[in-house]
Amino acid sequence: MQILGHKQQIDLVLNRITGERPINSWLFTGPKGIGKATAAKFIATKVLKTTNIIHPEILIIDSDSIQNKLIPIEKVREVGEFVKLTSTNSGFKIIIIDDIDSISINAANALLKVVEEPKTNVFIFLISHNVHKVIKTIKSRCAIIKFLGLSSDLCTQVLDSTPNLPSSNEIIDLMTITDNCPGKVVEFINTKALDFYYKLISIILNNSKILDIKSLPEIKHETGWFLITRLINICLKLHLNVPVTLTHFEEENLPKIASNLDKFNLFNLSNEANILLNDLQRINMDYNQVIFLVTKMFERKQ
Repeated sequence: MQILGHKQQIDLVLNRITGERPINSWLFTGPKGIGKATAAKFIATKVLKTTNIIHPEILIIDSDSIQNKLIPIEKVREVGEFVKLTSTNSGFKIIIIDDIDSISINAANALLKVVEEPKTNVFIFLISHNVHKVIKTIKSRCAIIKFLGLSSDLCTQVLDSTPNLPSSNEIIDLMTITDNCPGKVVEFINTKALDFYYKLISIILNNSKILDIKSLPEIKHETGWFLITRLINICLKLHLNVPVTLTHFEEENLPKIASNLDKFNLFNLSNEANILLNDLQRINMDYNQVIFLVTKMFERKQ
């Protein structure tokens, strides 16, 4: 198994695992799609001296393979049973949970018992896209490793192995927007996220009506909020003269939006958007309605 990037993080973990006082519980944090789970799998193959991630001593729990994306307590019980099994030649066992953000309260409490008192031959890797969602008791018992964006060259190398890529201009824009997270670039390609983002900016500029909002491509809620948050943050940075890397389309259009908003209103806009996000998650608000309200917030602040 090969991996590009994150050499510093991987070397640090391997050194601590194979050292005199190994650390058994790890929390990998950073943006989704940056390669945290891939790094954990790579480390697993090195520890077990194998080239195959499908291995009797590796247990991977992936929230994407679960119907409602929420890891239930039954999955954590599988961890307990896995730990009890007798190891084969290497003597080590590896557990990877991707991601720990998507776990039920009961499952998190059950997992805490495993993380608190891991067996010396068991290494646990918890993947988190949003470390603030990880319960404090689990976080405090793990060594935390932060993963940052790849260089543009490394991100390009990773993407070169992806089939059916769009034009190079779209790839460059997506690399800029995602801060060189190859996994997120691929996800955004498959979900037409760039089309959504640029149409949303145009709608805000033109003070468009609800019918135009409904014409936006349907994308995942978390993707929509990622892009809306970027839009607001860039406008704020433009006001504060903070350097920020923009796509060509953003360079042409976001200064026009930012110029109609003052700093105070931008802070309020950010707070209101976060409130809407919480409401969306809490009461399952219609997604088109939320996007419409965001555009109206921009319009009201101008």
